[in-house]
Amino acid sequence: MKSLYLGIDVGSVSANTIIMDDYQNVIEDHYTRIKGQPLQTVQKILEDILQRIPLEQFRSISFTGTGGKLLAELLGGAFI
Repeated sequence: MKSLYLGIDVGSVSANTIIMDDYQNVIEDHYTRIKGQPLQTVQKILEDILQRIPLEQFRSISFTGTGGKLLAELLGGAFI
């Protein structure tokens, strides 16, 4: 099973998501409008990803951006 890394940049307007492998190849990336609901939006993003990729495959899940610190604390990820 290939190890993956998930990064979510949570801003005031959007959440930008990237999944990379050990060689820094981009597996997928997405831009999602937040529409004033950062927690609900990120929760939906994570649900969608975890329906396709098992949690165990991720070596890390990291957050950044204006909403990143709170979401990292709530969801158990790292804040960068």
